[in-house]
Amino acid sequence: KKGTNQATGSAVFFYRFETIGNIREKDWCLNLPVGERVWGAATGSGWAAVATSRKFLRFFSAGGNQGQVVWLKGDPVTMIGRGRFLAVFYHDTMPLPDGTQQLAFMLWDTANFEVLAEGPVSCLGKGASLTWVGFSNDFALMAMDSDGMLSMLSQAGSNKWEWAPVLDTIGLRKSMDDQFWPITVFDGKLICVPLKGGNTFPDAARKPVTSTLGLRLPLAAAVGNKTYVLL
Repeated sequence: KKGTNQATGSAVFFYRFETIGNIREKDWCLNLPVGERVWGAATGSGWAAVATSRKFLRFFSAGGNQGQVVWLKGDPVTMIGRGRFLAVFYHDTMPLPDGTQQLAFMLWDTANFEVLAEGPVSCLGKGASLTWVGFSNDFALMAMDSDGMLSMLSQAGSNKWEWAPVLDTIGLRKSMDDQFWPITVFDGKLICVPLKGGNTFPDAARKPVTSTLGLRLPLAAAVGNKTYVLL
């Protein structure tokens, strides 16, 4: 409140870029309760969601109607939406002594308000952290760790999901200072920005030059040969 030291809640702004549509689904703004801060936000087809400092996951319609509010099992890390799907990543336990992050995820179908999959984010290398998440154009959930390993969430049986490594970018680097900044995964290819000289993100003042890397399982190689299975 004005004139006091009391923290106020975050304001959630929603803006539709489309100029054609129902007027009830245009811009809107909602204020969260006092002291509740937004730590992550995502949107998709007909919905929006925010994860907050109170470990709440709040759902909204595209028109600004408030939906379900559920507890997360840990502090939110990041979230991503595409179409009807929402993925939320959160801290499961404290990091290991070697620095490896201990994270978990939930994959939601927002149309039915149903959790499709949840479990540990086991796709992080030793001492690594989560650096990027996204949905491919066919709605597969993807994640990359700070080692440059890209993994995909895949169904391993009835109601069972596993993370599988689908691209090891370390072997594609010309120098240990090189990195690949992910943009999206489209038709089995990682679209990314190659970074040189230890840079961790593209120069915002210049138009980035993108590269395309085909997904391939990091299989063991015979002596003198590299063996891959393209996806």
